[in-house]
Amino acid sequence: MWLAVLFKLVSSLVMVVSNTLWKRPVQQEPFVNIIAIRAFFSSLLFAALFWLVYHYGVFDLPINLIGNLKQPLIFWISTIGLITLSYGGLFYFLKAIHSGKTITVLAPLGGMAQIFSILTAVLFFKEELGLNRILSILFFILSILVYYRFAANKEEMQWRTKTIRYLILSCLIWGVSYTLLVKPMRVIGPLSIGLLTEFVVFIIALTQVKFFSKQALKVNRPIKSYLYILGMACCIVVGMLLNNLSLTLLPVSMIVLIGLIIEVSYLFIGKLILNESLRKNEWWSFVLTTIALLLLVVTF
Repeated sequence: MWLAVLFKLVSSLVMVVSNTLWKRPVQQEPFVNIIAIRAFFSSLLFAALFWLVYHYGVFDLPINLIGNLKQPLIFWISTIGLITLSYGGLFYFLKAIHSGKTITVLAPLGGMAQIFSILTAVLFFKEELGLNRILSILFFILSILVYYRFAANKEEMQWRTKTIRYLILSCLIWGVSYTLLVKPMRVIGPLSIGLLTEFVVFIIALTQVKFFSKQALKVNRPIKSYLYILGMACCIVVGMLLNNLSLTLLPVSMIVLIGLIIEVSYLFIGKLILNESLRKNEWWSFVLTTIALLLLVVTF
């Protein structure tokens, strides 16, 4: 139990670092280029881990990192389809960061994905909605309205509108796809689903770069740039693997509770590391988002 809590805690903090690292490259070049390189590195890292576990049985854990891979074709098609859908969540999240200026507020609002996860569970797994969950949804909507409504000028209103649109799309896609991916993850194992996810992301991003990107993929870049992206890849591998492990061992209530750490961490990272300043309405949006997430916690 405590090992699973540690997995989720470390995963949450690592994902904070991973998502924060996106801010700088997103402003410098088309982010699909960075996704392609990062996914290439993370696929290699996952493949190396898979090989070590499969052939040498490293990482002696109470759960199989590699599950039963002998599944029918329809299983693999549907799983790859869900991963392809989840890519849209990353794509629109990065577009939100690009247009939204401050990651401090955007990341907590990303907690909307929890709402869409709950609605997906209600729809597909017959879970009850309940009063607290309904109130949580209302507080999330209110936090978005506060963030959106009190813009300083017309120009700011425009980029806030675009940001919210991208963020809602991202949360909708992530909330639905990640909830539905839990079942295949428990069948083929946390490590297998991680490897498959990053490989599919690499193929999709590479296709985007080849046929849709306005700027060609820069292969000849400074070593410092590659090390930066490699750091992002390491974060996603560690974060995804530990999160997958926690999903097989922890109740949902614990996962949501520890997820609150992400929100608080983003605030301090944005203020102390990225030197982002928050206006009064952004603070209120942050407070309302916190209330919404707390209501989700007491739901379980």
